[in-house]
Amino acid sequence: MPLALLDRIDRRPHLWAAIVVAITLATAPLLVELGVNNSIEVWIDRDGEAYGTYQEFLDAFGSEEYILLVYRLPDTVDLDFLQELTDLRWSLEEIPGIQQARCLSSVYSRFFSLLGIEAFRRELRESPLYRDFMVSADGRHAAIWLVLGGREQLDRGAIVAAVKTAIDDNWPQRQVYLAGSPVIDEALDSGSRRSAQTLFPLVFLLSAALLIAFFQRPYGLLVPTVSVGAGIVWTLALMQLAGRSINMVTVTLAPLLWVLGLSTSIHLLSRTRQLLAAGSELEEAIRSAMKELARPCIYSALTTALGFGSLMVSSMHPVREMGFFAAIGILLCLASNFILFPSLARLCPPRPRAATVEHHPVLAALGRFIGRRARWIVVGSAMFAVVLVLSLLRLRAESNVISFFKHDAPIAITYREILADFTGPYSVEILLTPPADVATLNVLERVDRLAETIAGQDGVAKVISAVDFVKKSHQNAIHAPPSVHRLPDNETALAEAWQDTTAQLDEELRGFYKPASDDPDRGTLRLSVLAQPMSSDQHRQLLAAIRTEIDRLDADWHPRSTGIVPLLVEMQERLLDSQIRSILLAFLLIGPVIALLLRSVRYAFISLAPNLTPILLALGTMAWFDVALDPATVMIAGIALGIGVDDTIHFLTRYVTLRQEGVALGAAVDSGLQTVGRAMVRTSVITALGFFVLCFAEFLPLLYFGLFTAIAMLAALFASLVVLPALLLLVEK
Repeated sequence: MPLALLDRIDRRPHLWAAIVVAITLATAPLLVELGVNNSIEVWIDRDGEAYGTYQEFLDAFGSEEYILLVYRLPDTVDLDFLQELTDLRWSLEEIPGIQQARCLSSVYSRFFSLLGIEAFRRELRESPLYRDFMVSADGRHAAIWLVLGGREQLDRGAIVAAVKTAIDDNWPQRQVYLAGSPVIDEALDSGSRRSAQTLFPLVFLLSAALLIAFFQRPYGLLVPTVSVGAGIVWTLALMQLAGRSINMVTVTLAPLLWVLGLSTSIHLLSRTRQLLAAGSELEEAIRSAMKELARPCIYSALTTALGFGSLMVSSMHPVREMGFFAAIGILLCLASNFILFPSLARLCPPRPRAATVEHHPVLAALGRFIGRRARWIVVGSAMFAVVLVLSLLRLRAESNVISFFKHDAPIAITYREILADFTGPYSVEILLTPPADVATLNVLERVDRLAETIAGQDGVAKVISAVDFVKKSHQNAIHAPPSVHRLPDNETALAEAWQDTTAQLDEELRGFYKPASDDPDRGTLRLSVLAQPMSSDQHRQLLAAIRTEIDRLDADWHPRSTGIVPLLVEMQERLLDSQIRSILLAFLLIGPVIALLLRSVRYAFISLAPNLTPILLALGTMAWFDVALDPATVMIAGIALGIGVDDTIHFLTRYVTLRQEGVALGAAVDSGLQTVGRAMVRTSVITALGFFVLCFAEFLPLLYFGLFTAIAMLAALFASLVVLPALLLLVEK
């Protein structure tokens, strides 16, 4: 912050403070309107080729999105049970956004009301059409499939809530398990809301306790709360004005801005107390502390903002939004700190205790230890870094949404224990546009062989296509038992079966066949591959196998795969790439800033070298404990570097100033530790604590993000307090 602006603020501190308070009060109501949105559209990359194919699928077939209601099937399916199911189905179909409810009662009413209940029971036992789709393979569970219409305009949370209400009203005594992408979205949204309501208060209370312990005066809590709070309000208000919502990643924005914004307040308060203890008057101490810390605080905030800004190269919109608004928020918190500090420090003076002295015995002992063991410290840190680099080879990425929930979360239990016989949250959709008429044996047999081959892949629960409904029509036409599930053996019988299908199963057929606008006999066929719950690596292997099979078709069939699974796999493949690009960009941005601050390229390299170890420690520990990169942990490297160099900047700024004044090498290192060491420890401890609090989040990505970033913060403190001084002692000699 330019010194001229600081002088203006210092001349009229209360006026500037009043302006800040007025802006804060005016923008605070916007925070109430800030919504929550974790829908799949928020996460996927809309710029890639995969999304273009997915959009083509949506235009043709509307949506593959569904809500699955799984319930225990009675030992004997009777008419009373089917009537209860019908009442529930009617109630579900009245919910806005639900296009169709497919269940056993709809099958009975359409095809078996005249044949009788015994024929229907036999159908459930023997027909391959309903197995693994409406009835589990073991016959113990059944499912209601709620097909949703469209994607962009759906309020998934409201739909899921209405579905739960309909179940409570119609089936209060039955245990029903819900699954599907809307249910996952609703669970992510509700978890994000609870995290927003609990994480920030917890971070505030714990950091407040530390601030009171550090300063033991009311100003130690009042000054940071008002100063940093204003910056946070401005940032969240900007999010709302930009039309953004809170999601699983950005729910951490307010807690992180709080602990990071405290750094400037702590440095200003600590230095003011030191100057007061040295005999300065209050006015002089405030003015001197602000001028002395202006450059290091500005550059520290800038490097932290650049660390967050490096996240903007990510392929995921939530991570990019987190990087952008966190970077803006860091700078806003810096501004609010410097604008409010003169006024707040005068209203609530930071009087030092009698024990507040320049010399601290622990830091003095640390300085002596570093002086004696500088070489061993540097060599040991370098060897440790090499070991951590090798461990990075084990690092993997994960984009399976179910893995984001804790093991005992209801949604995780549902998919792990209840839905193993049905399907996972998403499907792989295959689109085929044959060059000839669709209703021919040659075309449908090739589609049938493709479906059977894919159904044999590991993790595939079922493959559904238009062929299944043609087989069902043929079975009815020849009065065969339900177990007979095959295509006709001649074109005449096929034409009859196709005609029966369009007459009796038209609603089902339209979901898997889109006629061409100029020729109803030609069009696009859809194969829906329902996959069981699996990891991202398994999804990738399944998708590769599917693509291998469809590539065997002639090119004039225009085979292509789409759906949410390919989009998630593409996102997973970009996670590691995003991590590498984020680290490189952070180094490329932060290095020149430090060189500009210190007016030395050499010092810039010296400052960055120790801060590699905290990043390697966080990522290496993740690799050893098999914690995957995900939408949250992918942020660790860039953020850790941006925050970690803050202590380095404060130490080096003081060290370089002392060296320019002619202070000897060892004395400059010791004085740097004494002057800024305590503030470095306080800010790092509070920052690490703020990240540790994320371990109480409901989502595993946030838990791991908080844990390993906190480890990186403590390692960065060690690097700045121990490794950096040791490196300076070696290099400067």
